[in-house]
Amino acid sequence: MTIKIGVLSDTHIPTRASNLPEEIFEIFQNVQYIIHAGDYVSLSVIEELEKIAPVIGCHGNMDPYNLKNQLPRIATLEVEENIIKIIHDLSGRSQLKKLQKSGPVDIIIHGHTHRMSVEKLESVLILNPGSATNSFLTPDSVGLLYLAPNDVDYELIELK
Repeated sequence: MTIKIGVLSDTHIPTRASNLPEEIFEIFQNVQYIIHAGDYVSLSVIEELEKIAPVIGCHGNMDPYNLKNQLPRIATLEVEENIIKIIHDLSGRSQLKKLQKSGPVDIIIHGHTHRMSVEKLESVLILNPGSATNSFLTPDSVGLLYLAPNDVDYELIELK
């Protein structure tokens, strides 16, 4: 069985967008989890996304105190024998090494740059879904992660 996970970051609601694009609700249909890599800015983002599926995430640098107090700096989710670590800012290789030293990790989801990217470093998949509402010089975007026993796949999706 394949587990489908919605992935997004940097929603900045309501400071840079008034609400989540409706397209996200279509793309995230039938996901089992939603991973948010920080900079929600408002708790309402979590409340809206939880209408679709449970939300797992970390806080970002732009999140207010109440969110930073509720959400960890690094969140972890284990699915289909994959350990996923979620961090907002993965600046520099030193942060990556800290994550790897903190325990096993197969997938790292991060945000902060507002630009989608994917890379594989050794055996670790590093995925940035970009910004769902406020990309810089690139389209707004989200991601889907597909996990099955012994198989990991992903899709980065530009929003219209």
